[in-house]
Amino acid sequence: MGEGMDDRTVSSGNIVPIEPPVGPMLSLDPRRSVDRHAHRFNAMKDWIMVLKAADAAARWHVHQRRKGAAKEPYINHLLEVATLIAEATDGEDPNLVVAALLHDAIEDCEVPQELISETFGADVAGLVAEVTDDKTLEKAERKKRQVESAHKKSARAKMLKLADKTSNLRALVASPALDWSVSRRLEYIKWARGVAAGLRGTNALLENQFDEAARAAERSLVPTL
Repeated sequence: MGEGMDDRTVSSGNIVPIEPPVGPMLSLDPRRSVDRHAHRFNAMKDWIMVLKAADAAARWHVHQRRKGAAKEPYINHLLEVATLIAEATDGEDPNLVVAALLHDAIEDCEVPQELISETFGADVAGLVAEVTDDKTLEKAERKKRQVESAHKKSARAKMLKLADKTSNLRALVASPALDWSVSRRLEYIKWARGVAAGLRGTNALLENQFDEAARAAERSLVPTL
């Protein structure tokens, strides 16, 4: 074709304009393509780390069982807490999900904080340490301190503790410990509410899930007439 004909075509001797393309134009900027690939790569690395944390948690807690009558593997609790966190954050905080999987590793398995830091990073290790009770104290004192210190926790640690308490309350309904009386279960619900009072203002979804779990736990103790 001659010059000046690049936006037109010839059909049966007539000049017909070429219609502009329909739909979004593909970006020819190579930087955008690189950014997309980098984002996908980083996301894949994050979730591989989550899977590695789940594996570590399963191995560290391999001999531990829940207190309930079903004697579920303890990893079930850790996975539930991690799932609650993943949903509450829309998957945008993989480190917090990793910390959820490992939140009892120091307290129950005596995994050194340094080992968690070396393997999963200082951010994860710090979160796990923040929600770990001091086992050198008597149980009653530990429970008292949980209530007193809840409001002082970081926002992410508060989310972890809310998810943990929600999972525990759900277990109280699904599979309560055989040696827990009605009075003891009611006492636990009241204590959990006391802890949660200092954890509010962080995540509405987690707070609602906790409230529903607490109500369900209370309902489970009321006889149907």
